[in-house]
Amino acid sequence: MIMMTNNRMKFKYLTIILILFIVLSIFVPKHVIAKDYGTPQLTTIRNRDGRILYAKEIASFFKKIDEYIPSLSPSQSEWIKKELEEYKKTKNFNRYIEITKSKEYKMDSIKGHLATISRELNLLINSKHLKKEVYYWSIITEELMRVDFWSTLHILIEEHGLVNKKLFYSESIEKIDQYTFYLNNGILPAELIIGYILQPYLLDSELLK
Repeated sequence: MIMMTNNRMKFKYLTIILILFIVLSIFVPKHVIAKDYGTPQLTTIRNRDGRILYAKEIASFFKKIDEYIPSLSPSQSEWIKKELEEYKKTKNFNRYIEITKSKEYKMDSIKGHLATISRELNLLINSKHLKKEVYYWSIITEELMRVDFWSTLHILIEEHGLVNKKLFYSESIEKIDQYTFYLNNGILPAELIIGYILQPYLLDSELLK
């Protein structure tokens, strides 16, 4: 029953993402004005140097997020490890839910995602082959579209105040809407990478040289 519920939730999220992607593909202009806040956005097809510069912009932005979130102390890491080991033994799903609701788990989860993004961007920046570069761009796109990353980060911002809201908005606001937060910082940048890097490569790699 739990597995069926999880599969339905995944299908629901995937359906929402697909709908949002289609809407953005139709209505978002292909030359978007760059912002000084939020996830950097690709504004046009760029050559190799331009794409690497854009990758560095993304890396710099996510590094700022990472700096706001403290690493877990050894005791906090040990607590999470023991709780997860206990869950594996007991198969008590309610206990697992409680673990994932904890501030410590969410911090550790976000730090893990940020480490993945940083690693893949470094590989992309240092790649000398177009095919590998485009492969890494596809991974970055996947990470940007992760609902769990942005929803967890939203909680750490709204409920725990760990990240400065000015990273995402030019003016201070009382409450960040979760859906527009995901759209502006995850879906839109991912859609532009697909449109300006991945699709041109698949159509004609000469466009990206």
